Amino acid sequence: MADPLAPPLWARFYDLADNSIVLANRDGKRVATYDQIARERRTGYDWYGDWPARLLAEELAAWRARVAAAKIAQARTLGLN
Repeated sequence: MADPLAPPLWARFYDLADNSIVLANRDGKRVATYDQIARERRTGYDWYGDWPARLLAEELAAWRARVAAAKIAQARTLGLN
């Protein structure tokens, strides 16, 4: 059930090829949905969480500023300013 007041959740693992969520059983076989994970793996492992929230809240603005400054410096180096 969706809760509009709940914080965003991220999956622990993503497939870099298509950005899909990676879920698997202990034998390493990938499954498509959370309910297909063996019970002991569903209850004994954090497949979803809010781990990036602090990083995004505290460091995203500084990262964006560094990237913007680097782009400006690169443009100046290439004479594109």
